[in-house]
Amino acid sequence: MLDFSISKLAVLALLALLVLGPEKLPKVAAQLGRWTGRAKVMARNLRAQLEQEVGYDELLKEKQKAEAALETARNTTHAQVQDVNSSIQSSTSPQPISTEPNTTSTAHPSGNDNSHNQTSGTGV
Repeated sequence: MLDFSISKLAVLALLALLVLGPEKLPKVAAQLGRWTGRAKVMARNLRAQLEQEVGYDELLKEKQKAEAALETARNTTHAQVQDVNSSIQSSTSPQPISTEPNTTSTAHPSGNDNSHNQTSGTGV
């Protein structure tokens, strides 16, 4: 930045007094002070906006990471659901029907084989 020493500032003030005169110097100094204040406010606003943009970029990166993690979890979950569905389908698929005659007896637990003697409930 500018490097002003006290002696340089004093020379500038004396020169301004000679050029502007004692009547205009206070008005010009006040105007210069207002401009300096405005410049400081603008610099402060610019700094805040830049910091906000940097924060926004960081948030955007975090959002992208979260979306990638969500997509990975979604794909993993989808694959697991497909595995479960295929295992359910394979366990519930009908067994092939055998054309061989059944040699095992289906006896009633009481020892009576009532599978051939079903009554129609008429009391006959």
